[in-house]
Amino acid sequence: MAFAEISSPLTQQEKQCCEEEIADTETHHREMIRVVADKLRTQSKILFVELALRWGNGLFAPLNSERRKLLEIGAVGHSGNHTVSDIFRYQLGFSPHDERFEVWHASQGETSPPRQLEEYDGVIMSGSEAMVTTIHDMHHQDAPWIRRVLAFDKVLSLSQTPSLLICFSHQLFAFCQGGEVSWMTSTGGNREREIGPVDIQLTERAKSEPLLHCYEGDSLTISATHSQHVSQKPKNADVLASNCAGKNQMLSYKDRPIVSVQNHPEITNAMLAAIVLLRAQAITQERGTQGLADLQRQIWERKTNRPREVLMPNFLTLIGDNS
Repeated sequence: MAFAEISSPLTQQEKQCCEEEIADTETHHREMIRVVADKLRTQSKILFVELALRWGNGLFAPLNSERRKLLEIGAVGHSGNHTVSDIFRYQLGFSPHDERFEVWHASQGETSPPRQLEEYDGVIMSGSEAMVTTIHDMHHQDAPWIRRVLAFDKVLSLSQTPSLLICFSHQLFAFCQGGEVSWMTSTGGNREREIGPVDIQLTERAKSEPLLHCYEGDSLTISATHSQHVSQKPKNADVLASNCAGKNQMLSYKDRPIVSVQNHPEITNAMLAAIVLLRAQAITQERGTQGLADLQRQIWERKTNRPREVLMPNFLTLIGDNS
């Protein structure tokens, strides 16, 4: 059944939602181009730490060409294979050849960033399909690069470099600072991922967070896809957002311009729909057939673009102000 859904044509509702999403993403991209021009110096440097194990054609190959093309356009403004760093580059308003945006492919064998941390004005670290708890397994294939990133996190924690950490990076940095990371479970105690459009409630502390500047709502709807979470926050972290699935959905760190987010501001609804299709079998095992159907319906009913519209321009503004 999952394969039939993956290979089936887009419904009219899906086409309309995708077209709206493409328009929204293009508008966001143009706005971010303006922010880049206004806030960043020509010599600014941003480090993007790519931790994904596979993306683009490697992840979405099972989808039919129609679905794959639409989600790629919605992510990076063109059709073709792309990486997570391409998604962030486009959504942050950088052109493909802008030298201010540098990438460390940490999960693909590169042992260190292109330059020293102190030479960067900002750092963004991505999510990953890897699990933080893998670090305890000396023989796991992901353990070496995770330990290298953990060593980088320790240096980052001592700096004043504005940083935005996403999903896996949110968890690994919390672990680095003395927090605990564990598998997510259902109320029955079985493992169950958090996936789909989810609401996170902002705390009182969030009102003074620069990355949430000018956002007046009490909650955000954001894309989620993770199986582990920060079950115990570090002592030096403040909670910016939580929900019933996790009390540490967004954290900031005392005396450091570092914010980490369990969820994905960069993942569009079309991307989320594709991820759910590819993981339909596992989701069905966790939630049942009706649970999967409800999730697929919610994806197209609840937009998740607001977090990127808030976090990304505020992050570049913070970098500009600190430069």
